[in-house]
Amino acid sequence: MESAGVFYVCLMEKVNFLAIRAISNFVEPRNKEAWNIPLAIANLNRVLFEIIALIGGFETKSE
Repeated sequence: MESAGVFYVCLMEKVNFLAIRAISNFVEPRNKEAWNIPLAIANLNRVLFEIIALIGGFETKSE
């Protein structure tokens, strides 16, 4: 939902667009104790750098 407006403008302007969501909630009562925000951010960063490397942005350092 949050990126729908950006997607629409990019579509109208014929600009490529990619949205990546790493933090999302299941449809259930919120249980913040079950959240692992540091892990979600680490996963987002890892996958984002992998995607950028795949599309030719830059090389990632191997772990």
